[in-house]
Amino acid sequence: MCNTMPAGEQATLTASTIEIGISAVISGPDAIWEANTNAATLLAIDEINASSDILPGVTLIPTFADDAGEYGYGFMAAWCLGQRGVPVVIGPTYSGAGLGAATIARTLELPLVGPSTTSPQLNDRDPTNGYPTFNRIITSDEFQGAALVRLAIEFGWKKVSTLSVSQDTYTQDLAKAFAKTAETSDVDIALSQSIGENHVGDDVKLVLEAIKNSGSRVIYAFLYQSQVEVVIPLAKELGMIGPEWVWI
Repeated sequence: MCNTMPAGEQATLTASTIEIGISAVISGPDAIWEANTNAATLLAIDEINASSDILPGVTLIPTFADDAGEYGYGFMAAWCLGQRGVPVVIGPTYSGAGLGAATIARTLELPLVGPSTTSPQLNDRDPTNGYPTFNRIITSDEFQGAALVRLAIEFGWKKVSTLSVSQDTYTQDLAKAFAKTAETSDVDIALSQSIGENHVGDDVKLVLEAIKNSGSRVIYAFLYQSQVEVVIPLAKELGMIGPEWVWI
C-alpha cells in the first residue's frame, strides 16, 4: 500500500529530488470519482517540476498510499508514508480518513495538508489529543453551516428539517454545524434525521414520511450523490417534490 508509485516503480531519490506523500482514495466505492482528483494531483506535480520558478533545481516524486476515504485506512496510509520518511503528506481528501491520518501524524510529527477535509474536529491544535500537524486549505464545516443558515434567513424559511448520512463524518459534522448556528438564529429545525449509507426503499421512506409529517417544507439534505439518487425519487413518490417544497 505504501509503495505505490505513479509509474508503478520505486523512485530513485537524489539530492535534487524530494519524495512527498499523497494520501488518496484508490480503492472503495468512491475510487471512481477520486480518480480525477488523483490525476489532478499528478498534473499539478508535473507542472511544478516543469517550472523553473516554483522549486528551481528540485524534482518532486509522489508516493501514493490508499486511504479509501475511511478512518482506519487513513491512519495506516499516514503511518506507512511516515515510515518512508516523507517530509509532508498531501491529503486525505475525506474528513473521516483525515481524522485517522491526523491522529497518527501527531505522533510522527508529520505535516498533513488537507485539500478538502472540512471537519471542525480537525481544528483542534492540542498537541496531546488534537491534530497539531494538520493544515487545511478549505474552510471548515462551521463556516458552511453558518452560510446555509444565513440562506434560510435571507429567504425567510423559519422552519426546516435536515437529512444526513449516519456514521459519516462529513455530513454529520455539517448537520451539527448547521444546528449550532440555527440555535442562535431565527431558524427552527423541526426534525433532524439521518439515513444509512446504503439504505433504500422502506427505510428511506420512513425517514421521509417523518419529515413530511413534521410540517417543514424546507429540507437541507446533507447527502452524497448515491443517497440523493435514492432519496429524490422516493420523495417525489411521496409528494415531497414541487412548488411548495424546497430541497437544499
